[in-house]
Amino acid sequence: MPCPAVQIANHKSRIENASARRPFPDRPQRGKLERENVRRLNRKHGPMRIRTYPDGCLRVSCPPVREFGDEEMARAQGMLDLMYELKGVGLAGPQVGWHGQILTLDVEQSGEGDRIFLNPRILGVEGEAEQDEGCLSIPGVFAPLRRAEKVVVAAFNLRGERMEIEAEGLAARAWQHELDHLHGILFIDRLDPTTLMTIRREIKAFEEAAEREQ
Repeated sequence: MPCPAVQIANHKSRIENASARRPFPDRPQRGKLERENVRRLNRKHGPMRIRTYPDGCLRVSCPPVREFGDEEMARAQGMLDLMYELKGVGLAGPQVGWHGQILTLDVEQSGEGDRIFLNPRILGVEGEAEQDEGCLSIPGVFAPLRRAEKVVVAAFNLRGERMEIEAEGLAARAWQHELDHLHGILFIDRLDPTTLMTIRREIKAFEEAAEREQ
């Protein structure tokens, strides 16, 4: 299925380069850091905040983006800023309450090149690899998950140009993870029952916290 075209407003991109930042350290420290950073930055950014499990926004299957003007450009910049501040490698629209097929991605944390993508589609996959995976919308929770080792993705950049991107390793995993978000799928949905049981207590804590806030 081809990725739907998107009409980009006729103005220069105002997405600014962001300086590279260090990724989170490995377990166990990274889980605590993720939770603390999500809470802190949600207070700072207000409306542009990370939606956390089990927020219903994370279960929406997003329609394609058809038009992209000044307002959308500003929101995209906000997504990118938030991703970098949280030291994430990717962020999808539903994670900030934006129900459109948009995601930010910068695995190398370089702050360069195309980092905001519209209406992405996976064209092909190759191989398999298992690696610990986490999510900014379920901060502090990690579990091993098998995904394709290589992917080919089609998407539009902010100039309205259709791109085909080949990715492998962490970049391939990030593309698959963020594309899942655009269709209401979380990484925990893809875990086998045995692995899911190992993090069930942590998942339950998010569900209980959401019930207390109602």
